[in-house]
Amino acid sequence: MTAHLARMEQMPQLPLVPGRILIVDDDERQRDAMAAILSDGDFETRLAADGEVALEQLAGFNADVIVADLVMPRMDGFELLRHLKDRGDLTPAIALTGFGSIEKALSAVHDLKAFWYLEKPVEPRAFKALLERAILYKRSLQKTDELKRDLSLRGVLGDLVGIS
Repeated sequence: MTAHLARMEQMPQLPLVPGRILIVDDDERQRDAMAAILSDGDFETRLAADGEVALEQLAGFNADVIVADLVMPRMDGFELLRHLKDRGDLTPAIALTGFGSIEKALSAVHDLKAFWYLEKPVEPRAFKALLERAILYKRSLQKTDELKRDLSLRGVLGDLVGIS
């Protein structure tokens, strides 16, 4: 594992894909630390202390990725992910888990369709790389929806155009 991290540190820094990130964690230090990791890129970040505040934020903030702690007071990450899944929100979510609770994180990935998980405290390079993949995934979903709409319109309009 140490050799892998050493190779990662030697790799050149590539520019990150810009995106809109909602960070949901009841620990203010963790929230601020993750926001600080993203402050050097083209990320627009919003912060929420729990799932209820996150839902309020999402009403006016079209996030590309949601980063949510699984264990929080009021509305925890599981309930937030369940709520998003039930309403059909396809925004990729990264589940944050404390040391030793990988089973819970994998449950969120499998059952609630989270994009992936990270252990806290997050490692900056892994955090950024995972965010970039999640942003690209969200954009591919959006492009797929656009193409489906375009194809459905072509089918309707194709019937209206004829040869005389």
